[in-house]
Amino acid sequence: MKKNKLWVLFLLLIGFILVVYQNWFLFPDIIGGDWPYFFKERLRELHFFPPAWSSLHGNGLGSSITTYFIDQYLYLTVYLSTSILHVSWAVVYKLFWFGLFIVLSIFSSIYLLKTIFLQVRPWQKGIVTLIFTTNTYILMVVAGGQMGVALAYSIAPFVLARFIKLIDCLAASNKNFQFSTSNFRLALLAGLALSLQTMFDPRIAYITMITGAIYMFLNIKNILNTLCLILYTYIIPAILVVLLNAAWILPILISKQSYLSDLGSAYTGTEIVKFFSFASFSIHSTTVSSKLIDFTIVLLPSKYLIGLPILSISYIN
Repeated sequence: MKKNKLWVLFLLLIGFILVVYQNWFLFPDIIGGDWPYFFKERLRELHFFPPAWSSLHGNGLGSSITTYFIDQYLYLTVYLSTSILHVSWAVVYKLFWFGLFIVLSIFSSIYLLKTIFLQVRPWQKGIVTLIFTTNTYILMVVAGGQMGVALAYSIAPFVLARFIKLIDCLAASNKNFQFSTSNFRLALLAGLALSLQTMFDPRIAYITMITGAIYMFLNIKNILNTLCLILYTYIIPAILVVLLNAAWILPILISKQSYLSDLGSAYTGTEIVKFFSFASFSIHSTTVSSKLIDFTIVLLPSKYLIGLPILSISYIN
């Protein structure tokens, strides 16, 4: 009986998450922020592979595609909508972008929790998924239409969990430097997960790898073990990431054009970090609070906004 109550609580928490994002699926279209809107004529022009030059970029004047990593997935889903499934683009992006974010967030947060702790109760899973999917950071990201960042964020716990499994297996193995099929398989799985996250957003990927590196150095036992950890934890996954994302990595490496300047400070500098920082009591505090309210109004039903003014006023004061 007690076990059934715990599962009911877990389902209620998952239901609350779905209620928070209900507007995504109740309204016919999702428009706002950085999420692009495509007319039917434009959808027919998009092909399976992103072009080198796109009229969608450069504020409508056209430019080279600097965010080629996430545009691969965008063009793939558009092609899936227009040429394979022959269904509305709204249906496809709600399933493979916004719906995928919710599914991956719930799955990967529970997966990481079960990786770290041997025994996990249903209510603990519910609390973890609730915090991970409805915290103020990710609400602001998804309400602003930054779905590449959101998808990379949603899969981050799974990527970290795969590297933790790999590191734990290597740390517990024989001290002799040996190549084993199981270790190689774990390295491939970690590399595949990291490749997918890198495609969504490389910034979130290297933040995840920093966390993995900290965990790795805490488990180093000897020099031979260190070499084994570096090989399986970094070299093999890195090779897999480069191979699977070669379509956009190689042009950046061999091109004489500097793509870093085109990406702007959001990818290459600290200005965007300072702007969105909640640790500075300045004019940006009021700006970021108002942006959070504006973005969340698009996302949440009005009955869930009652606490936002209190939060913003208490923060500014």
